[in-house]
Amino acid sequence: MSFEATVYLNLSKIEPQWLDDSVEVDKATGAVSSTTHHIPAKAREACSYRLGNQKYIERCRQEIERAVKGRAFGVPILLGKVLAEEAASGAVIPLKEVAGLKRELKSLEQVPKLSADVKELIFRLTRLVQAAEENRNPIVLS
Repeated sequence: MSFEATVYLNLSKIEPQWLDDSVEVDKATGAVSSTTHHIPAKAREACSYRLGNQKYIERCRQEIERAVKGRAFGVPILLGKVLAEEAASGAVIPLKEVAGLKRELKSLEQVPKLSADVKELIFRLTRLVQAAEENRNPIVLS
């Protein structure tokens, strides 16, 4: 099983050739779709990353848990929603929680001796956070 995360473009940023009267915006995810034609992912996604398979995510989660243990900060959104063992496909990190995730990622970047895998995961999640802020849309996990 592979974990992916996506932020969809705000409707105002989608190229006009993809927009017609049948365009709909999913209220939960911000995903734009059309009932008359297919809108390619590249035309409707602001940022999308494959975060890793289940084993990779679990290793990163365990390392992050060890890294924050005993520190003055926690990472409840990251561990409880993004990297949660029970994270469901289609789960959403709402826009109101994106700022909290951003703080958690910045705090985690200050931890010395993180593995290259965790650093890469932080990088990808930071890019997703930036896209969410720029597009005013949530991060969608799949």
